[in-house]
Amino acid sequence: MASVLVTGSSGFVGSHLAALCAASDLKIVGLDLRASGHTDMVCDVKEKALVAKILKENGVEKVIHLAAHIDAAESVRKPLKYLRNNALGTIMLLEAMRKSDSKEIVFVSSAAVYGRQEEFPILENAPLAPVNHYGLSKLLAERSVESYHESYGLNYTILRPSNLYGIGQNDAYAGVISRFVDAAIKGTAPVLHGDGSQTRDFLNVKDMVEALRAVAMQKGKNATYNVSFGKPVRITELLETVQRIAGKNIEPKRGPKRPGDIERSELSSEKFREAYGWKPEVKLEDGIGELLRHYKTAV
Repeated sequence: MASVLVTGSSGFVGSHLAALCAASDLKIVGLDLRASGHTDMVCDVKEKALVAKILKENGVEKVIHLAAHIDAAESVRKPLKYLRNNALGTIMLLEAMRKSDSKEIVFVSSAAVYGRQEEFPILENAPLAPVNHYGLSKLLAERSVESYHESYGLNYTILRPSNLYGIGQNDAYAGVISRFVDAAIKGTAPVLHGDGSQTRDFLNVKDMVEALRAVAMQKGKNATYNVSFGKPVRITELLETVQRIAGKNIEPKRGPKRPGDIERSELSSEKFREAYGWKPEVKLEDGIGELLRHYKTAV
């Protein structure tokens, strides 16, 4: 079986995917700027010649592209960082694939490409209007993937996951669930940005990597899919759930609304479920409970 290259293999989703595939017949080659037990090649995706060499030497036919900066608020402060790494980095990877025998890319985009919407749940054909440079960088990368398909016949699958959470999120990029869990364990006041009425559609990383494995095992359909649990949760409701499971009741600190934030997010993943027979399995309360047990043991 041909190899699958995973960029961002030392990251949150990449490390979970590598661990999952290690127990299957799917051969993974990990590439990341940071060394780890899941990374075989320490390299920047923007190093086109080196990446092309890695692809050829490992007989890679499919690339799962996860490597990216993902902090929406930071992207407002540092737009060039996100455009260089997420947009240009994807283009350089596509060029390396074009120069090698790689035939397909699975690009992990983001729900951030949608920005603020008026109709919910959000379908894949909704207008794309990102409100921060993270979302913009992902949208530019999507368009590049589609362009390489039209111009060079490179097959693709684009996945737009909702808000991911789970064990192993980097502290710098930890989502709101990880921050609330950390505060509950330490007994400190969690920070609630804005009025807490914002909604998010949370998806456990275990379900995300199962979606990626399903895509990796099939030929690309040259299509774009949402990947989500499909249940919007208010941030205030999320905080109540975390504190109830943790047995805590601590009044939150109020913080300003974060730049580049949106008020509501809810994706429909029906298209992906029908195409790949996938469905999310980890309920939010179960995922939060697992996080609490994990971090209590780690402290």
